Amino acid sequence: MSTANSRTASRHKPRRAAGLAWWPVLAAVALLAVVIVVALGTTDGNDSGQPTEPAVGGESLPAHDPMVASDPAIGSLVPSVLGSDFDGNMVNPTRNERAKLFVFLAHWCTHCRAELPILVDWLEAGGARDLQVVGVVTLTDPLRPNFPPRPWIEAGGWPGVILVDGGDSQVAAAYGLTATPYFVVTDAEDRVVARASGELPTSELDRLVDLAS
Repeated sequence: MSTANSRTASRHKPRRAAGLAWWPVLAAVALLAVVIVVALGTTDGNDSGQPTEPAVGGESLPAHDPMVASDPAIGSLVPSVLGSDFDGNMVNPTRNERAKLFVFLAHWCTHCRAELPILVDWLEAGGARDLQVVGVVTLTDPLRPNFPPRPWIEAGGWPGVILVDGGDSQVAAAYGLTATPYFVVTDAEDRVVARASGELPTSELDRLVDLAS
C-alpha cells in the first residue's frame, strides 16, 4: 500500500506544481481584460456612452398658447438645464450670457420631420446669426414612428447642439411645450423674447431672431 501511495503521490505532485505556475499568468490576463474594458468604456461624458437624465432648475414657463396674442412668458427667465447629447457628453446651454434659439423636435412628429430640412438649410446659411442654437430631442417614444431619433437627426445634418430630453420630457414641460416643433428664443440673460410652434417658414424664423437682437 505504501508503495502504491508513493507512486500515486509522485504522479500527482508535478500536476499540482504546474497548476500553481499558471496562476500568475491568469491573473495578468484578467488584469489586462479589466484595463481594456475600462478604456473602451470611457467617454467624454459618462461611462455608459448614453444620454443622461437632464437636471432642470428654476421656475417653469407657462404653457405656450399660440392663440394668445400676449405671451405671458415674455421676459421670464427660462429654467436652467444641464443634460447631455446622444453620446452622454455634457450639454450646458443656459446661463452663459448668449442669446439662444431652442428648437424642440419629436421623432414621430410629421411637422418636425417637414421642418428639419428647412431649419438645417436656414442655419447653414447663417440664419441664426449670433444666437446659440440648441436642438432638444423630446417626447421620445419607442412605440411611435421614426424611432430612435438619432439616425433621423444625424441624417438631416443638424448643425447645432443637441440636448436629449429625459424620460419624462422634463425639459419640454419646464419650457411650456404644448406642440412640436416648438421654438423658444431668449436674450443673452436667458429671458424669453419669443415663443412659437408649428412649421415655420424662414421669414418667421428671421423674425424670431430679430427679436433677440
